[in-house]
Order: sequence, then structure tokens, then C-alpha cells
Amino acid sequence: MVQRPLAGIKRKWEEALGKEIPDEDWVRILEYPQKISRNTRLKYLQFNYVHQTYLTPSKITAIYGGEVRKCPRCGSIEADFVHMVWSCPHTGMYWERVTSKLQQLLHRAVPCTLEACILGLFSRPKPKKVGNRFIDLALALAKRQISLNWKAAHGPQISKWELDLMRWGKAEEQALRREETRGIRKNPVASLWAEVMHSVEFPDSEDSDDTDEDNGTEPPPIGDLDTP
Repeated sequence: MVQRPLAGIKRKWEEALGKEIPDEDWVRILEYPQKISRNTRLKYLQFNYVHQTYLTPSKITAIYGGEVRKCPRCGSIEADFVHMVWSCPHTGMYWERVTSKLQQLLHRAVPCTLEACILGLFSRPKPKKVGNRFIDLALALAKRQISLNWKAAHGPQISKWELDLMRWGKAEEQALRREETRGIRKNPVASLWAEVMHSVEFPDSEDSDDTDEDNGTEPPPIGDLDTP
């Protein structure tokens, strides 16, 4: 049975999906933030997505009244959380490009659905080993770009996500290698991960550079990747 404080959140997602969420799937959704990455910041980001904690234009209007706040990208007055992270046409195009890129890198299907991309629920089992871990990181970083560009009229940019994927992916690869060196575990994922990362290239667009203009943060240091 779903705990009462979480019942409202579960109901919101059911309305967005247009169907009921079985209890076993709801447990997977709630546990996903702890599994999505080694990095604490990405775990916290996924927690905020599951609980829809972001201050959306619709929420601001409901709290303060007055002029109706609209989506900064498409101008819709239905600018609730699901719209901002998924159903806005501009964000939808972004997700199509993200999942298309992942399919090119992994040579397997990656569904472009609200369940998979936002909640981590896949109708079919995710690819094992490197595919599973890589998809989790890639989707988390895609959501990170949405959050960094929450109020931006241009919305999240695919080139920024690709740059994130290169930086954070390299950090993950080094962490896996370090586990092997320290004898923590024999990790076959490390070599497979390296193969995927070698197929990731820096974007050529002019809006890509070596710094994160959105918040001035540097790529995640290896020390920030917590041991699982």
C-alpha cells in the first residue's frame, strides 16, 4: 500500500501517464534516485523529479495569483511540471534527439517515453551491464540540462548534454577502473564502458565550450563519485 504522503505524487504521475501505476512499479520509481548514478547531485535531481518539487509557472500562478505565468519556451498556460520536463514541444524534440543519440551509441532501442526517460520505467528490461548504467547516467544528465535551463526561452540544448555525457562519462569510466585497481571488484563493465565512451564525440556546435555557462560548475571530480 502506498503511504499517504506519497499518494498525491503517485496520483499526479498516474494522471500524466493516463493509467494506474502498479505498487511494484511505484516502488521502483521511488528507489530509482538511489540507483541512477554514483553522484549525489544526480541522485538528488532524480528525487526532485519524482516528487515534482520544481517551481513551475503554473505553480507560481497558483501561489501568487495575478498574471498567468506561461511556459517560457512555447507560451502555453498549461505549464505544470510534466509540461516543463516532457510535453512542451521544444522539450519533446530535445528528448527525441537524446534517445536517438543513445540508440546510435548503444545500437539498441531506447524508448522515448515519459515512463522511461523521466521515471526510469522501461516496458522491456534495460540492456544489462554497460548499457543499463550508461542509459541511467545519460538520462540523468539530460534532465540536468532541463533543470539548468528551466527559465531559458531556448530550453535544453542537445550539444550541452553531449558535452556533459563526455565529461561525466569519462569520470565514471575512471571510477570503474579505480575499483579494479583497488581490488574492490572485478569489473567487466569498465572495459565495455570505455568502448561506449570512445564512440562519444564532442559536439561541433558553437554553443559548446569547456565551461558550464549555466551555473559555472566544473565537470564532476572523481572524488565526488561515491562508492556504491
